Amino acid sequence: MEELKSMIAGLGQQLRGLDERIGGLEQRIGGLEQRMDRFEHRLDIIESDLREIKDQVVLIKAQVARNTESEGVIRDLQELVKEHDTDIRLLKKAVANQ
Repeated sequence: MEELKSMIAGLGQQLRGLDERIGGLEQRIGGLEQRMDRFEHRLDIIESDLREIKDQVVLIKAQVARNTESEGVIRDLQELVKEHDTDIRLLKKAVANQ
């Protein structure tokens, strides 16, 4: 009977030890959950920033396309102005020589 009581006491001690270890594991899991929450929050911020950057890139792409089209028109106008300038000079000389 004493041996049985001793075994039960030993089992009780082992159970208390397991309870302590489980408590430690629960604390560690709680800490991991907090870290995961912070990580998820940071990830949400990064995703939001990435969406904003993508939107800005789309706007920049459209602006570059408009600027490129405008540049072609401006070059055409520059060439036309040069031609008109040349025509005006020739007309002035022709009028001056008459």
